[in-house]
Amino acid sequence: MKRLYILFITAILLCTALSAQEADIRKVAERYKGINTFTTTVIRTKHHAAVAEDAVTKGKFHFMQPNEAYMTFNEGKDMLIMDNGVFTMINDGQESIAKGVTHKQFEVLLIVLKNLLSSDSDSTDIKEVADMEITKQGNLCALTITPIIPDAKAKRRMMFTSFVLTIDIQSSEFKGLRMNEKGKNYTQYDFSD
Repeated sequence: MKRLYILFITAILLCTALSAQEADIRKVAERYKGINTFTTTVIRTKHHAAVAEDAVTKGKFHFMQPNEAYMTFNEGKDMLIMDNGVFTMINDGQESIAKGVTHKQFEVLLIVLKNLLSSDSDSTDIKEVADMEITKQGNLCALTITPIIPDAKAKRRMMFTSFVLTIDIQSSEFKGLRMNEKGKNYTQYDFSD
């Protein structure tokens, strides 16, 4: 009976903590509610486990409601563009458009961003397209988003294994995006201004 009571209390405390974190995250949507467009400085860090030093580049992030955004680096030679559901990556001037599983991954990220950055939540329930985990450390809250890909073959072809959105809950600001790849490789985008 004592174990059952301890499990019950632990479950209540976990649910209370999760609700508090979700409330903190909703404050972000309130902060960006009336903003139709914004631009911020972004630092991109590309980490490859096989390379000794990370590649760090400074650029700009632009967001326009409801679903247009792009990041630009190296005077436009490197870009990540989201334009009405079309996701384009440009690396060293070479353009590629996300298709198939990669496109689905970016769609999941778009659903989450729309829920965070606007007062109008997407008609798609986030839980239908991704597993989400919320962790808090100090003033930072991290949402780990793992797209649900039921097909094992498609899952192996995924470009990213998960996304991590970082939010400063004290200032209700979106602070970073990390795109985790297979192994220990990732690309981190840190926002300021």
